[in-house]
Amino acid sequence: MKAEAVPEGDELIAREAALDRAFANRTISPDTLAALTARIGEVQARLRAIHLKYHLTTADLLSPHQRYRYAELRGYR
Repeated sequence: MKAEAVPEGDELIAREAALDRAFANRTISPDTLAALTARIGEVQARLRAIHLKYHLTTADLLSPHQRYRYAELRGYR
């Protein structure tokens, strides 16, 4: 998961920084705002999908008792 998530996280940080810079430099426009936030949303979606994919993968590897305990530890039960 880390190998997939870290590059996406780095990209998310970079895109958020670009949005912050656009506001700080007063170069933001409605169109720029829409484009930058859309790109941020795309990266957030990819990062979330990576994270959740590994939850699914982990669940497939566990026994029923381990899945129950995993859910307990995560606060789902």
